[in-house]
Amino acid sequence: MNQLVDPVYLALKAACASALAVLLTRMLGGNDLLSAGFVALVCTSPSAHAGLRGGLQESLGSLLGGLIVGLTQALAPRWLGHPGALALNMALALVLCFRLGLRTGHLVTGFTVIYFHVLPFPSFGAGLWTRMLAVGAGILSATLTNATVAAFRSPRIVERRLGLAREAVATEFERLARCLDETATPWPHFEGAFAAVSELRNDLRATASERLFPGAARARRSARATMPQAIALEDTAHLGKELTLLHERGVDHPGELRPWLLQLGQALRTGGLADAPPSTPDPVLASVLLRLHETSREASSSPPAAS
Repeated sequence: MNQLVDPVYLALKAACASALAVLLTRMLGGNDLLSAGFVALVCTSPSAHAGLRGGLQESLGSLLGGLIVGLTQALAPRWLGHPGALALNMALALVLCFRLGLRTGHLVTGFTVIYFHVLPFPSFGAGLWTRMLAVGAGILSATLTNATVAAFRSPRIVERRLGLAREAVATEFERLARCLDETATPWPHFEGAFAAVSELRNDLRATASERLFPGAARARRSARATMPQAIALEDTAHLGKELTLLHERGVDHPGELRPWLLQLGQALRTGGLADAPPSTPDPVLASVLLRLHETSREASSSPPAAS
């Protein structure tokens, strides 16, 4: 969650999830309120499916980190809490975490190693129970919060994030248009556009897998209906990058290109349609402009409404 995140929504969801995790941990008799709130914060996501999938990785990572420290405690109890043992356990836990494909769980895995080395527990079993109870409460609280919001707002969230991704791509085309007349201005390389579109596609894939709440079918339909626009938006960004590279190499461009690029950016932003691209004798440039016109038309179209 970077360019497309809504700070207000994220703040409210994280606040609700963390508070619920602390409350749930207390009700279950746990005392690791810090871990419960932290895990809920980590698992707060636009998609309930993505949040739960991340939560499962956090849970497995926590168990992995705890077992590695437990092995050290069983073989050499005097080393528990020693910086050297902590470093070795941390390295082993993170290597195994990545080897097992738990890439999003590595922070919680590492935190668990520190947790067992620095906090006093009467036994390893008591520490593992305390830790896993807190992690489970955090995952459950975040999942409930994510699912509740998605049940009521998922199509609107998809629509908003598509609009923000279009805005990111449109901004790069407008920068490119300005650069055509300003030789001192650095050419845009569309990094922000690619990052936004990648985030959008990841969110849509996660939302298209929703199963956890009433209205999940509607959320899936909304995400799947929007995916063609996201793919076309990514193609549009790639063609913008290609167009930038052509002009960096000194390809002559028609005078009408600058206003056309501004119009294309505005069309992406508002959902309108750009005019046909200006003609050019350069066959490579002409091909790029023609494909750009086609992909931008698809990217700026409205996805079918989810019913």
